[in-house]
Parts: sequence; C-alpha cells; structure tokens
Amino acid sequence: MPESHSTISRPCLYYLLLPDILTLVQDDDTNNPQCPFFHYAALHWPLHYNSQNFHDTGIGSEKEISALALSLCETGSKRYNAWSRIYRSKIYGFPLYASSLAIASYFGFKAVVQLLLATGKVELDSKNNHSRTPLSHAAKMGHKAVVQLLLATGKVELNSKDNFNKTPLSHAAQEGHEAVVKLLLATGKVECKVELNSKDNFNRTPLSHAAQEGHEAIVQLLLATGKVELNSKDTFNRTPLSYAAMKGYEAVVKLLLATGKVELDSKDKYDRTPLSYAAEEGHKAVVQLLLATGKVELDSKDKYDRTPLSYATEKRHEAVVKLLQKYIN
Repeated sequence: MPESHSTISRPCLYYLLLPDILTLVQDDDTNNPQCPFFHYAALHWPLHYNSQNFHDTGIGSEKEISALALSLCETGSKRYNAWSRIYRSKIYGFPLYASSLAIASYFGFKAVVQLLLATGKVELDSKNNHSRTPLSHAAKMGHKAVVQLLLATGKVELNSKDNFNKTPLSHAAQEGHEAVVKLLLATGKVECKVELNSKDNFNRTPLSHAAQEGHEAIVQLLLATGKVELNSKDTFNRTPLSYAAMKGYEAVVKLLLATGKVELDSKDKYDRTPLSYAAEEGHKAVVQLLLATGKVELDSKDKYDRTPLSYATEKRHEAVVKLLQKYIN
C-alpha cells in the first residue's frame, strides 16, 4: 500500500501545482471538465502524502516531495484556496484562517513542519478561527511526531486555550491519543493543578473527557500525576465517575474507584448518581463495582423521585434488577 500511495502522491502534487491550473479552476468552479483530476487531487493528496514511502534521494525523496507539499500549505495563496475549498467542503473540522504551520500540523506533515520551523520566521502560536494553535491541532489529531517537533522549540504555549477553552491536553485526552498525552505530561509544565484541571466552556476537564470516552490508558496517565481533580463537576454537575458509569466503561470505573477518593453518590443537576445512570443503561458490571464498595446509596432519588431500581425495572434490565434487589434486601 505505501508504494501505491507513492505512485499517486506525486501526480496529485504536481497536478495541483501546474502553472495553468488556476486559470481553469475559478473560485466558483472546481469541477471544470477541463481539469477532471483536480477534485480528486485536492481531496486526497494529504492522505497519499502521509502514507507514502519516500526515496532516499532525488525524485521521490522526502526533501523533494515535502517541498511540493509546503507549496500547497502556503495559506492565503490562490493555489491553497483552490484545493482547500474542496477539502473543507468534505471534511468537517478543517481549520479556517490558519497559518501554514497550523495546516501542516493539522495534517501531521512532519517534514513540512521541519521546513517551516527551519526558517525561523513562523509564528509558533498562531491561532485560527477557533483560536487553536499548531500544537492544539497536532494534539487533537494525534500527530505525535509533530507534537515532538513543536515542543522541542521550547517556545510553544503548552496550555493555550481555544474558543471552547480547550487546551492541547484536553483535546488529546478526549480523542484518546495516549502518546501525545504522555509527551505533554513529560514536559513537566502542564503538571500543575490549574492546567491539568483546565476547564472548557462546559467546565469539563481532561479527566472528564477521557472518562466519558473510555480512554483507560489516558485516565491512568492523568491519575498517576496525583494532581487531577477527581470529583470536578461540569455544567451539568457530572463528575468523571458519572460519565464513566453512564457509558458503562468498567475499566475506567475501576481506576476511579481504586483511588478511594471519588464521590460515589455525587449528584448532577437532576440529582442523579453514577449508580442511577449505570442502572438505567443496564451496565451490570459497573453496577456490581459500585455496589461492591458498600457505600453507595441504593435508594437515592432524583428530581423525578426515580431510584436506580425504578430505572432498571422500566428498561427491563433483569440482571441489574436482581443485583439491586439482592443488595437492597
């Protein structure tokens, strides 16, 4: 497969860089029959570039191909605007009003990032329309090699917040990029209470996001710092344990319970506990873990006077109903 990507990558790049291509492709017409390959090349060249095997020297070398890719990453140019218009129409989340470094970081173009950094003229913490920096893009997309390059400059803002108040660590934790989380924690500069527990617009912390998505390894990494706020509550008053229990992530629930410091009966804005959510969703293993602590309130009532047992009964989760009845009796 890498060889096939190599075969397609160069034609895509050269085609998009043809001197006459912009005269054929107007701002409102990227499907001109005179340039049928344009749409494919614009949409797929990043994948082919990232997946190919480079030759050591000469034609097809990383140096040669990366120089071509750099030309396509020059934001603000007519050529960039032409291909990126197609790309962003198909790919959700593509950055707008971003720098060349941000685009290269978003795609994980290591060699292109190296070329840009080597100029010494790039703005390391340039922000796009969502106030995301190159580091934030690379962290969110899980591009470890690019994150390493940016961190190695020693000049990037590690805890920069975007318009949603999410830091690079928040993004990496939510998306499950363990290697990137390790890199960020290893800097020693994000290991402080304020940043490990940075809150986004919904008061969600990195631990909260990792717990909700079931990213066991990342939850372990965050807990290992000994500095995360275990019972942080978001705008719905839900804790990391609430989310892990609700989604049925047994391994994450085990990790949180093992700290011995989580609030077992924390109530959200609807007065619902972790047990209430686990029971309603029929997560038997999680219900067992919570009951085994011997400290959960079995008959806790929410704002609608509903108990864990009433939810499990309504949803016909027979195994959970039996478990709850056993402990209640």
